[in-house]
Amino acid sequence: MLSQGRKFTSPLSWSALAGIWLLAACQPPAHKEAGFALGQQRSGKSWEPSRLSWGSRIRHTSGGEGEDAFPHLSPDAHTLYFSTTRFGKRFGLVSKPLHGHTLTSLTSGGSNDIFPALSPDLKSLAFASDRDQGWDLYLLELGGQEKVRRLVRSATDTLGPRWSPDGKSIVCFRRGGQAGPWEIWTIDVASGAQTFLTEGLFPDWSPDGGWIAYQRPRGRGARWYSLWKIRTDGRQATELISGWNGDWGAVRPSWSPDGGWIAFIAVGKGSEAKELGIQKGTLYTISADGAQLVHLTGDRPGISEWDPFFGKDGRIYFSSDEGGSIDIWSIDASLGRSGAK
Repeated sequence: MLSQGRKFTSPLSWSALAGIWLLAACQPPAHKEAGFALGQQRSGKSWEPSRLSWGSRIRHTSGGEGEDAFPHLSPDAHTLYFSTTRFGKRFGLVSKPLHGHTLTSLTSGGSNDIFPALSPDLKSLAFASDRDQGWDLYLLELGGQEKVRRLVRSATDTLGPRWSPDGKSIVCFRRGGQAGPWEIWTIDVASGAQTFLTEGLFPDWSPDGGWIAYQRPRGRGARWYSLWKIRTDGRQATELISGWNGDWGAVRPSWSPDGGWIAFIAVGKGSEAKELGIQKGTLYTISADGAQLVHLTGDRPGISEWDPFFGKDGRIYFSSDEGGSIDIWSIDASLGRSGAK
């Protein structure tokens, strides 16, 4: 679990990372494998199945005893960035060619480095690290020298950086005081100026720069989260989805490159979760207007998915514990949509 102050120094694990959402996370072949996708249309306040389709899932890493998490595909769709424990007890940042196997270690040592996010110009990698007695945001300058600098110093834990489309700002989330709610802030990269936006977690910028998607609890102390979007000036906060009857949560939004869809993780949903009380995660997309919901990976017993990232290549990258190890996978994002092949 994340600390509420500035004393978090212990190694992270898959279950501890799941605690970031305040939720518990409950060897397939390396070739493409059939995946299930169920498209659903919203009618009034209910969701109705619209179509069924099949597509391919691809496993991009095989960490063995290590854990691979927080995938991020470069804007040119050539390089996959992620955090891994395969080289030690703590998470370090690595990169690999999307269609290759060679890993390049970007950070190492006695800290956890997570949430990599590459700038639109491909020159700077933003990430969160606990290297200085608490979670702050850092920038790794790429291109040979690989210098690391702290973006800002915050009094409370700050995580989840995402770049604005113009590369001038970063949106993130942090604790609002020692025991306050999580808050979403924007940071001007050049000046360091910080602006409060709203309460919530895991923000992601729309590709046109006009909206930010995020998750927020349904009420103070509520168990489940809903997905929202808000204008970057703080106007028009709009709830996108909150789950049937309030018995499951929607977390970790990631916007599609064309702005039409948002990937997210549904938690506590499905027959296994309902029967056994397992808060597993499973991958969905929802149209940006909230009109269409798509279940991409199906309700597969014992398997959780987390950390979705919508790539420029039309695939969604995510972490999964399928097969007993935590690896990076991807799936065709168009599955289940109206008109999809």
